[in-house]
Amino acid sequence: MTYEAVLPNPASRGLSNFGQPFQDPRAFGMPPSGAVIGNGLEELDRLQAVERKLLALDSAFFEDYSKPLNGSSREAFSVFMRHHPWASLPLLGAESDGSLIATWERGGACLTIRFASRYEIDFAISVGTGGGAQRHWGKSQIAFFIAEHTQAARIISR
Repeated sequence: MTYEAVLPNPASRGLSNFGQPFQDPRAFGMPPSGAVIGNGLEELDRLQAVERKLLALDSAFFEDYSKPLNGSSREAFSVFMRHHPWASLPLLGAESDGSLIATWERGGACLTIRFASRYEIDFAISVGTGGGAQRHWGKSQIAFFIAEHTQAARIISR
């Protein structure tokens, strides 16, 4: 007769693989992630909504132009939305070359971003100011845009 020793599963006793009680990452000063039960589900829903919007736009664009959206522009938009989890869903459109255009509006302010390539964007920010409008536009890198333009961060926030 052969016997095998079966070690108890630490997780079944509420312990990590290291025999320590599970801790919320916030206890260590870390932001919660999707790995924590109950957290991240809203973000997952938001990213799925982004993907559904992209698929609908891609389908309409293909119907009109018989070609898909610009792949690097589409990817740039997806990356932008993943790296800004506090961003609301924008209105989406595309230029005839397949470049994505995203527009956010909030309280008299508007931000439009054209995702020119995987890393670069063209943007326009318009903010109403007591009967007039303050406008700012230009080019930027996706990685630095929000840090350089705090007005944009306020406009896209949920």
